[in-house]
Amino acid sequence: MNQRISPKDAAPDEKYVPGELQRNAIGLPSVVAQGVTHMAPAVSVGFALTGVIAFAGAGAPLSMLIAILGCLLVGSCVAQLVRHMPSAGYYMSYLGKSMGREMGFLAAWAVLSAEVIIPSALYVVLAPILNSVLQEYYNFSVPLWLCVVFLVVLVTGVTYLGIRTSSRVAIVLAMFEVLVFLVLGVVLIIHAGSLNTLSVFTPSAPGVQGGWSGIFKGMIFAIFMFLGFETSAPLAEETTHPRRNIPLAIFIATIGIGLLYTVGAYAGVIGWGVNALASYATNPDPWVVLAKGVVSWGWIFVFLALLNSIYANAQAGTNGGSRAVFAMGRAALLPRRLADTHPKHRTPSVAILAIGVVNGALALVCGFAFGGFNAYFFLGEIQTLFFIALFVVACLAVPVLYYRFYRGEFNVFLHLVIPILGAVLFCFPLYFSVVPLPSYPVVLAPFIALGWLVLGFVVLAVLRVKRPEALDNATRILDFEGELGKETGIQL
Repeated sequence: MNQRISPKDAAPDEKYVPGELQRNAIGLPSVVAQGVTHMAPAVSVGFALTGVIAFAGAGAPLSMLIAILGCLLVGSCVAQLVRHMPSAGYYMSYLGKSMGREMGFLAAWAVLSAEVIIPSALYVVLAPILNSVLQEYYNFSVPLWLCVVFLVVLVTGVTYLGIRTSSRVAIVLAMFEVLVFLVLGVVLIIHAGSLNTLSVFTPSAPGVQGGWSGIFKGMIFAIFMFLGFETSAPLAEETTHPRRNIPLAIFIATIGIGLLYTVGAYAGVIGWGVNALASYATNPDPWVVLAKGVVSWGWIFVFLALLNSIYANAQAGTNGGSRAVFAMGRAALLPRRLADTHPKHRTPSVAILAIGVVNGALALVCGFAFGGFNAYFFLGEIQTLFFIALFVVACLAVPVLYYRFYRGEFNVFLHLVIPILGAVLFCFPLYFSVVPLPSYPVVLAPFIALGWLVLGFVVLAVLRVKRPEALDNATRILDFEGELGKETGIQL
C-alpha cells in the first residue's frame, strides 16, 4: 500500500502520494492547448509545409485534407481507448490492455522514439530561424549550441514548475500563433483575387509528382505537421473528467488546426503561384516572403509566431513525453526513479529532467552533424515513422479491446469500420515514406527506426526472462478515479 503524506506545500484538501501526478489539475482548455501547441502550427505552416509542396506541388491542400481525415479516424480510435484507459501510459496502456503485454512494451518503446524526442527537433531549428533575421538586419548570428542550451533550460524549467503553469502558458502561445497565421492566410487568399482556384484540390494540379503517389508522399509531411494532435491523452491522469475532456480535446485540436493547415496550404500555394512552387521549396523563409508581399512589416508577426511556436511545441512535447516516461518508470519498464514526482509541483520531475538532457544532447549532435533544417527533417522523419506505425496499431486495437473486454458496448461503425479505414489509410504514407528512399540525411531515418525496433525486441526478450512483472504492468491501468476496479494493480 502507498503511504499517504501531506507536505506543507500540498493543498489543504488534497493528499500527496509519492509517485502520483496531480489529479484534476487542468481542464478542457488546457488539454486542447496541449494538442494545438504540440502540432506547432506556425512552424508547421512556415516550414514543414515545404515538404508537402515538394511532393504534392499545387495539390498540397488535397494532401492536407486526406491527412485531416486520417487524423480524425485515428482520433476517434484513441477516444474509444481513452474511454476505458485514461492513463499517462498512453499507447503502452492502450495496446498492452488490448493486445497483450508484449505489444504494450513495444508501443512504449516506439513512444521513446516518437513522442519523447520531439523537443529535440525544435531545439535544433531555433538557430537557423533566428539567424535568418539577425543576419539580414543586424549582420550577426547566434551559435546553435547557445540556442539549444537556452531552450532546454527554459522549456525544462517551465514544465518542471507544474502542469498548471505550463498549460496556462500554452493557452496564450497557442492563441497567438494560430491567430497570426490564420489572419495572414486569409489576407493572402483575398490578395490573390482571380488567381484563386479549386484545381489545387486534385491530383492533376501543377507540380504533383506522379499523381496520387505525390499526394500520398505529400501526406507524409502533412502528418508530420499533425504530430501531437492526440497528445492530450498522456495528461489524462491530471485532467478533470478525462473520459470526456480528452476525446473532446483531440477532436477540437485536430479539426481546428486542420482548418488552419488547409487555409495555410491553399494560401501558400496560391500566394506563391501554382506554377512557381519550385522556388517555394528552396526558399528558407517562404512565409516571411509571403508576408512581405502583402505588407512590408508583416514578416515581424510571422517571425515572432515562429519563435513562439518553437518554444510552445518543445514545451508540449516535454509535457507529453515526460508523462509517457513517467508511466514506463511506474511500470518498471524503465528505472523506477523516473516515476518520482515533485512534492510541491506534482510533476514527474525526474522524467522531465531526463528528457531535457536527452533532447539537448540529441539536438546538439544532430545539429552539428546535419545542420539545423536538415536535422529538423531527419528527426521529424523518425518521429513520423513511429507515430504512423502507432496510429495503425492503435486503430487495430479498438476492435480487439471492445470485442475482448467490452462486447456489450461494441458498435460496428465506431469499433470496426472507422478503425479499419484509419489503419488502411495510414498504410499508404507509411509505404511511401520509404519507397523510394528519401535523400540524405533523411534517408538514414528509416534504418535508424528499424534498428531501434530490433533493439526493442532484444530488450523485450530480456524482460520476459528477467523481469516479467514489468511487462505485466504494461497491461494495468492506475486507478485514479475509483472506476477501474480490478484493472489496477501497479504497486509503487
